[in-house]
Amino acid sequence: IYRHWPDKESLVLQALEQMLLQEVPVPDTGSLREDLAAVYGAELALATSREGAALIRYLVHESTRDERFAALFRASLQASRDAADVMVDRAVSRGELAPDVDRDLLWELLPGRLMLLLVTDQPVPAPSEAAAIVARVLEGFLPRG
Repeated sequence: IYRHWPDKESLVLQALEQMLLQEVPVPDTGSLREDLAAVYGAELALATSREGAALIRYLVHESTRDERFAALFRASLQASRDAADVMVDRAVSRGELAPDVDRDLLWELLPGRLMLLLVTDQPVPAPSEAAAIVARVLEGFLPRG
């Protein structure tokens, strides 16, 4: 193993890169609510599995001590953000969201809450709750009037 990687962290980092930097699928259901529910449901499915929760916690922890892991985590989050921007662009064009929607806040709320729950070892909602959670979050972003 050490002929290819200088240490255990380098081996783990390469494995994580191959897993996390795959193209993020962007659903297109015709509804932002359904698109986000599909994505968030998949995130919750990962986070509620023992292996997935451990992986996310490991990546967060290693990101605080190793810049290589932090860079990988940022790249993974950026890929998710890029996918979210595609969904938001479509929602704006359909009139579901105002053009001046706070994209940063909208994107940060769902994964931010999930990360907080994971790193503080709190119960994570079941994937079946994704649609209801997304609906509640989106209420604050819908156009008024």
